[in-house]
Amino acid sequence: MFISASLRRILPVVGVVFLMAVAAHSQSSNGGIDTDPGDPGTGGVNSIDGKMYYPGGRIFDRRVEVRLKGVGSGDHSTFTDSNGAFTFRRLSAGTYYIVIDPGKEFQSVNETVDVISSSKMRSQTGQSFKIQINLQAATTSAVSAPRTVSAKGSAIPEEAATFYKEAVRLGQAGEKTKAIEALKKALSIYPDFMLALNEMGVQYLRLHQPDKAVEALRAALKVAPDAFTPRLNYGIALVRMKSYEPASDALKKAVDEDGSSAAARLYLGEALIGLGDYANAKLHLLKATALGGDDGVEAHRYLAAAMIETGEKLDAARELETYLQLNPKVKDADRINQVIHQLRGRGQN
Repeated sequence: MFISASLRRILPVVGVVFLMAVAAHSQSSNGGIDTDPGDPGTGGVNSIDGKMYYPGGRIFDRRVEVRLKGVGSGDHSTFTDSNGAFTFRRLSAGTYYIVIDPGKEFQSVNETVDVISSSKMRSQTGQSFKIQINLQAATTSAVSAPRTVSAKGSAIPEEAATFYKEAVRLGQAGEKTKAIEALKKALSIYPDFMLALNEMGVQYLRLHQPDKAVEALRAALKVAPDAFTPRLNYGIALVRMKSYEPASDALKKAVDEDGSSAAARLYLGEALIGLGDYANAKLHLLKATALGGDDGVEAHRYLAAAMIETGEKLDAARELETYLQLNPKVKDADRINQVIHQLRGRGQN
């Protein structure tokens, strides 16, 4: 189904094709004891939030040290709180290893967490990566192998990791083409490097080449089918290609995985608008506005577009007014004010 003529007229103003920023998880804390507030972490804006449980499923209620090791970023440590929770903040993208010695009665813990770079440009809130640790009794005969969160395997060659870190640095500096070249080198060494495949998709999106982004992100999902961020970026790349039906399928899965992601709901709303499913688009966009953040702000603009199409002119005007209150420095504010005036002049619900 194609976007109808009336919606197509309003879209250049109210924003369904304007400002396509790739988004990420909203950052949250599980209440764990934070690292030293003065600790810069590894220089990023992401966090790892963990929670530990006894073998029977009861919350781990002891204070034990949790160590975080990063590729080329040194060691960091914190402690669990009385609810088994811990947090590491201010992390840059990369692969991290969580090491815990919970006591003689339990097996030691060795977990791998891949912190994935987001393509979101405006927000500096970063992403929160959650990990659940289920302890195993020391008497268990089989030693559990280390698990990997959001990646296939953990044996990333050092040379590939070096190229990846260089690519992240180049991307942050705006050197998108050079970043892709570094990522290609990393992938030539380690083809299943999911972080590199996701980052390549991000850089292609920034270069306005969604077809190449889709190819890289599809490969990332083959390596890690349950990874949230590559799926979200994949859905957004499909939206940019106006492939709304597969985009909605991918973004629905993202919402199912993390219903608290305003980004996933925002872009799912856009995909549903593209399919003409305005009722469901409005449901997801309303939830995005309630979740807040940059994506919640942008959702007001998309929501207005859907409301215009369903004849809710005064409600659409209110959404646009809210959008301008939350984002007063938007470049096309004058044009949006003209639309608000037209909607209030003509419209009755």
